[in-house]
Amino acid sequence: MKQFMCVAAMGIAVGLVLSAAAEDAYIQTDGTQAVNTDYHVTPTTKVVMDCAIMNNTTAQQRPFGVRGANGVFFEFYVNGSFGISFCLTNSHWYAFNTAAYGSKQYLVTVGERLTLSLDAVTKTGKIFKDGVEIRTRTDNDSAVTFTVPNPLMLFWTNNGSADGVAFADQPARLKFYSCQIYEGGTLKMDF
Repeated sequence: MKQFMCVAAMGIAVGLVLSAAAEDAYIQTDGTQAVNTDYHVTPTTKVVMDCAIMNNTTAQQRPFGVRGANGVFFEFYVNGSFGISFCLTNSHWYAFNTAAYGSKQYLVTVGERLTLSLDAVTKTGKIFKDGVEIRTRTDNDSAVTFTVPNPLMLFWTNNGSADGVAFADQPARLKFYSCQIYEGGTLKMDF
């Protein structure tokens, strides 16, 4: 009996170690899904998404975003060169290729887990890897100046639809770990 209990205890211990080493829970999209958050971006909105893009051959994928009236865009996307970019208006699309990074874009690596942050207050997009900020860029020429009438979408960009059923460009193919939406620094939604 003691031997059986010892073997059982070892089995449980091994199982706990293996489960502790397992990957965090996620949802994997295949490029056909979108989630309507029913959240309307304002001048004080910040979105933070933890994800891994699973396709580096399809340009214009949108991990999250919304397009509203009067040229307001609030979205992260994979550009035509397969670099990660963001925009706040339809006239300012920004890749993370400033001189500080040797003018090189941050290219998509399939399965690389990143945190994407877009902040309307600071007009800044950021990319984090393993909790460390690896890219940042500020759009000093654009601003979200009103509440966008269309809801923010996850895994795709709402293209001006009040009911969230019109989509822009390509849906994202990604592993989705989490997303938080903040308003004026206060957490409003946690997916």
